[in-house]
Amino acid sequence: MTQHNPAYVAAAFDGPRDQVFRRDLFPAYKRNREAQPPELLALVPRAMAYLEALGCRGVFRSTRHEGDDLMGSLSHMAKAVAPDVTVVLVTEDKDMFCLVDDRTLVMHPRTLEVFDAARVEAKLGVPPSLVGDLLSLAGDPVDGIPGVKGVGPQTAVRLLRAFGSLDNLYANLEDVAALPNLRGAKTLAAKLTQQKEDVRVYRSVVALACDVALQLPRAPDPRWPGTSPLEGLRYGGVDEIEGESLLLEAMGAPGIGRGPFLQLLRHQRQRSVPF
Repeated sequence: MTQHNPAYVAAAFDGPRDQVFRRDLFPAYKRNREAQPPELLALVPRAMAYLEALGCRGVFRSTRHEGDDLMGSLSHMAKAVAPDVTVVLVTEDKDMFCLVDDRTLVMHPRTLEVFDAARVEAKLGVPPSLVGDLLSLAGDPVDGIPGVKGVGPQTAVRLLRAFGSLDNLYANLEDVAALPNLRGAKTLAAKLTQQKEDVRVYRSVVALACDVALQLPRAPDPRWPGTSPLEGLRYGGVDEIEGESLLLEAMGAPGIGRGPFLQLLRHQRQRSVPF
């Protein structure tokens, strides 16, 4: 926030993993992960309240959709109502690379590395428009998506660069065996044919739902009626009273004490930064 000074800011949270719509499409989705601790889920409402106190008035969560879907929906909405806006998606999730275009960037939250279309292609081997096809073929172990047996990331990249898309690959499977310098090319078409239905399911699972209806907060200033819906997401700075109340409550928990928070608060006020 202090380095990039965005005009608008919003945050998106995952809902309960066992209720996400992707489980309906593919029951094994993310079942390779440890269960979400109930203690962690119970803290989500407090984290959302913290964000609002820090000036993020648009905090979203859905029972059936994941944070990625909400971020994608916000991105599409923002670009539709504000043609001059550039959207920056702050996330570590490579699935979000599919949204990168001339008005959408991805920023890594820790390294602050920014990815445009060229950097996405340099990192993954395919342009943003083919990220979903890549994950469908090669799989995504993080989310429990196996992909096509015998097709790793490098082979998937070769196939997509040769055929241009997943649909075109399946429309021309007879040409796969003739690809030069591709290990196992002669048997690859049979594997792809055998798992065609699986790949179709994987593709629907990795696709982001960017049409989630979100209730945006109203603009806080009554002088702004009829302006862009984004005005409800405009960053307005920290609510110091609410922010201090919430943070003091947390830092006063047993075994923590108020000292670290009060020291941090003094330091930040000396620097005159928002938070």
